[in-house]
Amino acid sequence: MRTYRIAKPRSTKDIQKAAHAFRMLAECGDLDSFKIIDFIEFTLPRWQENFSFQILPDEKMLFKEGETCPSQYKMSIPEGVYNKALEGNPRSLFTLAHELGHLFLHGEENVTFYRSDYEITVPPYQNAEWQANLFAAELLAPSSSILKYGLTVQQIQDCFNVSKECAQKCYNRVHRSK
Repeated sequence: MRTYRIAKPRSTKDIQKAAHAFRMLAECGDLDSFKIIDFIEFTLPRWQENFSFQILPDEKMLFKEGETCPSQYKMSIPEGVYNKALEGNPRSLFTLAHELGHLFLHGEENVTFYRSDYEITVPPYQNAEWQANLFAAELLAPSSSILKYGLTVQQIQDCFNVSKECAQKCYNRVHRSK
């Protein structure tokens, strides 16, 4: 049996706008890396008073890189992921941005958990994980900046502190949509 997370349909453009709004809220310039840890630890609690951010021992979050409950404004991260993010590890920073995407894109009314014995195809615009990944990529390495400055994959990686895989996907998305 597989579990699917079906979210409210969202277009790429809508998700990009949401990520851009967060960058503006954080006063993040075109070529600035988004300070995701500062945003989660200091900005969100001021903005959303019932927001809860927990760093849990790794053994309490086996096989999870993060967990978010949007209806309770609660985000939990394993200590190992958090410590790597503090060190600037691109994958861990992406994980935090991904969880932030779930927090704001997927309120309780927007995500349905669907279990089935059958393989089903969920279109990307309704796939909660795809949506959170796109939000994270746009938050960390915005398409508008990549296009505006004609950044290469290596420049995207260096400028925004994202992994090579993320930089390549961002580059491909920008150049596919031209």
